[in-house]
Amino acid sequence: MLRRSLLPFALVLSLVMGLGRAPADAQSPPAALTGIQFADPDGQPLLLDVYEPAGTTPFPAVILVHGGGWQWGDRSNMATVAQYLAENGFVAFTIDYRLANTHRTYNPYPAAVEDVKTAIRWVRSHAGDYQVDPKRVGLLGSSAGAHLVSLVGMEGAGPLDRGARVRAVVSWSGPQDMAELYRDGPQNAKSAVEAFTDCHGGVDACADILREVSPVTYVDASDPPLFFANGTNELVPLPQATEMDQALTSAGVEHQFVEVPGSLHAQHYANQTAPSLPAGQTVLEASLAWLQDWLARGPGSGESAAPPATAEPAATSSHSSTTMILVFVAGGIGLLLFAGLALASALRKRARRRRREREWKEGQRRARSRSHSSGSGSRSRSGRSPSPRSGSSAGRSP
Repeated sequence: MLRRSLLPFALVLSLVMGLGRAPADAQSPPAALTGIQFADPDGQPLLLDVYEPAGTTPFPAVILVHGGGWQWGDRSNMATVAQYLAENGFVAFTIDYRLANTHRTYNPYPAAVEDVKTAIRWVRSHAGDYQVDPKRVGLLGSSAGAHLVSLVGMEGAGPLDRGARVRAVVSWSGPQDMAELYRDGPQNAKSAVEAFTDCHGGVDACADILREVSPVTYVDASDPPLFFANGTNELVPLPQATEMDQALTSAGVEHQFVEVPGSLHAQHYANQTAPSLPAGQTVLEASLAWLQDWLARGPGSGESAAPPATAEPAATSSHSSTTMILVFVAGGIGLLLFAGLALASALRKRARRRRREREWKEGQRRARSRSHSSGSGSRSRSGRSPSPRSGSSAGRSP
């Protein structure tokens, strides 16, 4: 059992530990609404998951499109990125699309492109159900998904806040020139292009379809701002990205091109830094900053939208860190105060105990002293030598 003098210390310590855990609990990943059907093309149900930020204000939305060579994968591949976006003030939708898988249900181009466009329209038509601002919708894709979001973003026309148009696009290793990928990419990339386009005759024989499915073909001044990254020595050849950079520059389209050193591909470099990014900023954080910037004030809306809930990458973590510091400082001050009071109380009790002990010992000493004095007097009276007279009398015979 705890001594009474230590109870304040224990209570404060428990309080500080409990408060210290609160911010971490508050940052638990947003719960997803899963398995919502948004389309049923040719009897093939297409599903999406929704990750919503806390709050009730209409938020910008981002639709995330997974990779897998247009042949594999599903919406769960983008769950972690969707959670990150939701934690930073976006309603994130991860979607499935029809795959060009020759071993299952084969859906070559334009099936997947149509499905992404359908998802955009569906999000806008259901904006009220998920607290979405329908004028602030963007796309983020990885690998084959990055190609799809780039293509949907570039090929459209008209205002960016309606229909299947979007206000901003993020592409991680998305092929921008499919002829370049088909010609210079590794064999698995070439096979994927053939499955997607349903063309197998080589670059020359497939030139028309390769041009049709290349985002760079459609670049013009009406396009949404594009953030795109590519590894310097990865699956998707770097020249197709530099070609896209030049085309966007010529058309006057806002864009940011990030070369990521090394051979990592798409989501695998999301947490990597790059020379063209601010010191310490990762590709994922730069992508978030891009979406926050352009979904708050991009072209095409005709009005200035309110900024999203979080003003900069990882602001939620910064806020929580500040809260943690304040909690521990306050808790530390309280802890020191109560520890000081407990110590002072313990010292007072100890002093009182020692005083009582001294008083008791002094009482005992005095009692012994009185007892000794009393005892000595008695012995003196009973043990006195008889007077000569008494002694003489006592010594005579009867």
